[in-house]
Amino acid sequence: MYRLALEGLARGGGERMAVTVEPVAFLGMALAARAGGGELCREAQVLVLGAGEALLDAGRSRQGIRVLLRGAVSASRAGAAPDLVYSMLREALVGLEDRCPLQAAKRSAVAEVAGAVCECGGLEPGQRATLGEVLLGYAGGMLSSADEAGVALAAAHVRWCGAERDEEWVGRCVDRALRAAAACERRLAAAGREGGAEPALVRCRVARAVARLAAEGSAAAGERAGALAVALREAAAGGDEGLRAACEEAAALLG
Repeated sequence: MYRLALEGLARGGGERMAVTVEPVAFLGMALAARAGGGELCREAQVLVLGAGEALLDAGRSRQGIRVLLRGAVSASRAGAAPDLVYSMLREALVGLEDRCPLQAAKRSAVAEVAGAVCECGGLEPGQRATLGEVLLGYAGGMLSSADEAGVALAAAHVRWCGAERDEEWVGRCVDRALRAAAACERRLAAAGREGGAEPALVRCRVARAVARLAAEGSAAAGERAGALAVALREAAAGGDEGLRAACEEAAALLG
């Protein structure tokens, strides 16, 4: 019945689908949870995948991504096959790449995808690695250094959550975020604006993520904490009162 309803609603156009298709998707998630496994459960999860794809095709990217991510988490918790969960996450990334052009929306969606991947504990290591690479690739497309660093740090958690803990990956993502701060510094110097606050604020953001990763046991994050703390204290010495407070607070998190 839900499948027939979705087929009919998907022909209603983007404006109508914005208010009709998403509720069907959530009904599908509830049905899968009640089914408790078996063919009915799988059919309901496939219905959710179809609803997300229909929303993306209709240009309702944010709704489609939301449905696919919540569907993936719900399916994973219900013990769905990793391939089905992965398909939902991959479709969400397709929506992010092709139909989410605004920087703010893309930055927010990257964080949401990373969070969903971390909640999907049944993914195969190779699937998680592929999703992490795709997410990290978005860092280069961000217009601001803060967003570039934020995307790289979100990607770091994709392969540091659950049973899989990849130190090399964490180090690579943190280094990518630190390079964003260094590139920002070089751009300001080339424009004759040495001492601007932006690079230091990017490093503050990186410091908070590094402190969290180190607290969760990441040796790679811990190895980078000392040099980052030194850079923050140097920035604090040359900044105004607000920047000094922000840098000192971030440096304190690193020990």
